Amino acid sequence: PEEAPTNLYHTTSGCDSIVTLHLTINQPVAESPEVAICESELPYTWRDTIFQKGTESGTFVFHEKTTAGCDSTVTLTLTVKENPPVSITGPTEVCENGSVTLTASGANTYKWSTNAETAAITVSPTSDSTFTVTGTASNGCSSTKSTTVTVNPLPEVTVTGNNTVCRGESTELDVSGYTSVQWVPS
Repeated sequence: PEEAPTNLYHTTSGCDSIVTLHLTINQPVAESPEVAICESELPYTWRDTIFQKGTESGTFVFHEKTTAGCDSTVTLTLTVKENPPVSITGPTEVCENGSVTLTASGANTYKWSTNAETAAITVSPTSDSTFTVTGTASNGCSSTKSTTVTVNPLPEVTVTGNNTVCRGESTELDVSGYTSVQWVPS
């Protein structure tokens, strides 16, 4: 520490006075914080500034005063990382007692509402069900997508016609209301 300057003063009446000045010099503050966020975290508040959706990565300079009243410069480097473009493909309808495979894409890792941690899942819903996946990219950001699978009831089949015949004879059976019928002997 430096010694405080001391000055000797003489009054007009000839008396000596000693004045010691204790001066504190406050330094301005120069900060350079670096903040990385995901797009999904916008709007983002840093100190008293709100960065809205659509904000891109960049350097932002703020001129502030310290608590001691000194001018300060804060240079914020803000990195806005992209969220992955997660999507789900697969059938959105299934017949009762059937199954469908849903496949997520657009990220590096996946976590489904079924707790599966694979890109593709095979599900056999018993009623209309919504399946949600969260995909996480290598930058640590994530996106969530959902799809609903509708369960259609099995049709009731009604066959009309003569269902009793003698060996070597033929009969005509009719299934109405269907565009395609496959007969299987039992």
